[in-house]
Amino acid sequence: MNTVCSPTNLSSDVRDPFYISERINAHNAEIKALYRKFLKQWPDLEGKLTVRIHLHPSGRVVQVEPFESTLQNSEFEDAVLQAIKTWCDFGASTKDKIMIYRQQYLFGE
Repeated sequence: MNTVCSPTNLSSDVRDPFYISERINAHNAEIKALYRKFLKQWPDLEGKLTVRIHLHPSGRVVQVEPFESTLQNSEFEDAVLQAIKTWCDFGASTKDKIMIYRQQYLFGE
C-alpha cells in the first residue's frame, strides 16, 4: 500500500502515549482489510501478532519487527510489517528520540 505522507499539525516537545496509541489504532481498518485479503487464500488463518514499532521524531515509522506471533504464516506477517512501515502520521516531536511501541493484533476467532 502506497501512502503519501504529509506533515501533521501535531508538533510538540514530547509525544503523548495516548495520542500515539490512538494513531496506531486508527490504522486497524487497514490491517483488517489486509487480513480479509489473505483469508481468501488461507481460510484457516488466525492467531496473534505482536509487533514493535520504532517511531522517529519526525513522526514516521522507521522500523517494525515481529515480537511474538502464533500465525504460522510468514507471508501475512511480512505484509502486515510492510504496511506498518508506511505509516507517517504520528506528528513530529522536537525532543523525543526514536521511541518503541508495542502493538498486538488478534486475527480470527
